[in-house]
Amino acid sequence: VKYWEKGSSQKYVTALTQAQRNHKIPLFRLRENTTYEYELYTTTADNSPVSVGGVRTFTTAAIPGWVKDFYNESKNQINDSNEGYFMFTSRTSPGCIYIIDNSGKIVWYRTSANMLKAVRLTKNNTLLSLEDENNTSFGDGNIILETTLAGDTLFFLKNGEKGFDKAVHHDININKRGNIVAVTTVLKNGIPGDGLIVFDRTGAK
Repeated sequence: VKYWEKGSSQKYVTALTQAQRNHKIPLFRLRENTTYEYELYTTTADNSPVSVGGVRTFTTAAIPGWVKDFYNESKNQINDSNEGYFMFTSRTSPGCIYIIDNSGKIVWYRTSANMLKAVRLTKNNTLLSLEDENNTSFGDGNIILETTLAGDTLFFLKNGEKGFDKAVHHDININKRGNIVAVTTVLKNGIPGDGLIVFDRTGAK
């Protein structure tokens, strides 16, 4: 898919998908309440692109009001010379992960019915998050979730399932083996302290 904001000369092109009848192709860098033009392409035997159906249009929906109430672009303008992005969470219920550019504009967000206690962008450019269905004011969570930026679920583990038998709080990460490492609570002589718990990709401890 080649797409662009209507009237703009800057065009974006998605990656080529696998040969199949049904395609689900995420589009990035879209802004709310904005009309875009797009063109679908297929490839010939020699991988030459061929337009299918000509130029079409779509208009994006508005970002939900509660998402913008928590982070108001007009009140949070920044001017950072770095070309990177900032990521943060709302720590509210429902929760939201935000990614903003170096001018303070929202470029990506994902909502959750749960409170988000910790989120990390992994070395694989996925999002690893600790979510809390109980919405407590503490740093604990009962769901570990890894997703792509396109919204595909790569890992889901809930407290009480498989090896998730200890409380997890404040931080999670992926180690060199691809396993998920989380901070957990350890009681010794009735006094709580921190420990580490490691899950493989099947959720086993």
